Amino acid sequence: MKFLIESMLILARSDAGVTAATLSPVNFSFLAEQTMATFEPIFFEAGKEISYHIREQVQVNGDEKRLMQLIGILLDNACKYSRPGSVIDVSLTTQGGRDAVFSVTSKGTPLTDADAKRIFDRFYRLSPSRGEVPGYGLGLSIAQCITAEHGGKISASTDGVKRNFFTVRLPLKKEG
Repeated sequence: MKFLIESMLILARSDAGVTAATLSPVNFSFLAEQTMATFEPIFFEAGKEISYHIREQVQVNGDEKRLMQLIGILLDNACKYSRPGSVIDVSLTTQGGRDAVFSVTSKGTPLTDADAKRIFDRFYRLSPSRGEVPGYGLGLSIAQCITAEHGGKISASTDGVKRNFFTVRLPLKKEG
């Protein structure tokens, strides 16, 4: 219940335009590696693996706590909704000298086009997962709020066969 109330408060603050993020220079590469290290035992217990390719020294302006929460939400969802025995691929790269691109790819039931459009809606859960996987359907809404607070974009897509992709694009820290 506490988690649900805290999640609802995060979303309500976002709706009101009150940001919880305090932006400062952050080594996003370090945060990603640190957060993934905390999830490795969870993946192991679930019979899954995590594989990652993190570009070093990717710098963004951000709130460390909120960015770790964002990464954690995406890793948690990948663990919950991927097939047993699968490998979740995580990457952090840069694109065009402007964006940090963090992506999580998992093997599971492919998202439909309708799901991909609604998956960031509050309380939205994929029909087959209702009741089977614990949660309230708020995590990805919170991930979207955190991404927006950092001036970025988040998206979900699928290859239509077995892989789902969640991608976060955040502006790189400006030099000087």
